[in-house]
Amino acid sequence: MGQDQGVLRSGRRFRAFRAIGKYNREALRIEVNTILEAARVIRAPGEVIEVRGAPLSTCMGKGPEFISNSLAGGAKGRVMAL
Repeated sequence: MGQDQGVLRSGRRFRAFRAIGKYNREALRIEVNTILEAARVIRAPGEVIEVRGAPLSTCMGKGPEFISNSLAGGAKGRVMAL
């Protein structure tokens, strides 16, 4: 999981949250918006898990939205290492 940011021609900034499979580099989820709230970033992996099942571990980029008790609590409930 990670996050990228960029700027459109109009000057508006945007952010993209991505969840990519490590084995085959398949894009499991991409969220793009001008503002990515922490609740939305926390909800996205849960939706992937509902469809694909929980991974044994997760690699994450560094960022304030990933340092969250809510995210850690969600991982504990799913027997998943962060």
